[in-house]
Parts: sequence; C-alpha cells; structure tokens
Amino acid sequence: QIVILASIESETDRLTSIVTNLLDLSRLEAGVLRPSMRALSIEEVLPAVIHSFNEATNRITTDLAQQTHDIYADPALLERVLANLVGNALAWSPPKSVVTVSLHHRFDEIQIHIIDHGPGIPPEQRNIVKQPFHRLHDTSPHGGLGLGLAIADRLVAAMNGRLELRDTPGGGLTSVVILQAYNEETA
Repeated sequence: QIVILASIESETDRLTSIVTNLLDLSRLEAGVLRPSMRALSIEEVLPAVIHSFNEATNRITTDLAQQTHDIYADPALLERVLANLVGNALAWSPPKSVVTVSLHHRFDEIQIHIIDHGPGIPPEQRNIVKQPFHRLHDTSPHGGLGLGLAIADRLVAAMNGRLELRDTPGGGLTSVVILQAYNEETA
C-alpha cells in the first residue's frame, strides 16, 4: 500500500506541474502575467532552486564570483526559470556529470549560464525547442510535454530579458538567461 500511495502522490505532483505549466503558458500567451520587478541578488533565488532537486543537489555547482550588480527581475519568475533550466540540464546530462550555474556581468546585463554536458541542441533546432509541445529527441512516454523551454523563454521575455541556447565548449548545452542589471534608471 505504501508503494501505491507513493506512486499516486508522485503522479499527482506531476499532473499538478503539467496543469500549472499549461495555465502559466496561457497567461503568458494572453499577456496577462504582470511581473513584480525589483532589484535582487542571485542568492535570493538560487539556493531554493538547488535544494528543490533533492538527491541531485550534489550534481549542481555554482560560480557566482562575478556577481557585482543586482538583477532587475521578478524573484518568483526567475526562480521558476532557473528551476526549469537546471532541471532540463540535469535530465539531459550523463548521470555522474555536473551542471554549473554561473553569473556574468556584461555592460548593463546580467547573464546567468546553466551549463551542462549532455547531447546539446543543434543550432537549427534552438528556436523550435522554445515552442510549446516540442520535445527534441524525446520520444519516451515518460518525457515531458515540451512546455519547459517555452515557458522559460516567455517568463524571461516577460521580465524584459531573453533566453539564448548556446554550445557548451567540449559538448553540451549552455542556457543563458539575460536580464537587465539593476540601476537607478531601470526601476
């Protein structure tokens, strides 16, 4: 009975996540999602993201040495974006490999890099995988619905940023969340 209850709970959580993602996608597409933008540090959202992966936390490393400016973003939306992208990186990377989250300040932008060493995404597919219901190379019945990158892309856009997918040197994918650095004129 305990195994059955655990299975029911796991599937309920999965269905709740799917419904939440579909509702969020609808709100984003309708333009009714209003981000609550403010200055924030990556340390406000990243620990919760990392701890949400339970047993996989030892596969996530951070390099935040370059954090010199606050990010202008919605903390809840940024947390969802990072959780989504780190989750994708963990899912597509070899089991023992590490996913790195690093921060880079470029002019008036903050770039958050989520670096994996999985199969990557060919350049000609990178815009396609940001469309809803597209699952590149994933034909398993247990895979997702292909909403993750679409939602991440639209959440970042709602915060006046952009999501870029790049090659990881040596193989893999680097997802780059580019948002404005906070300054007096930004607010």
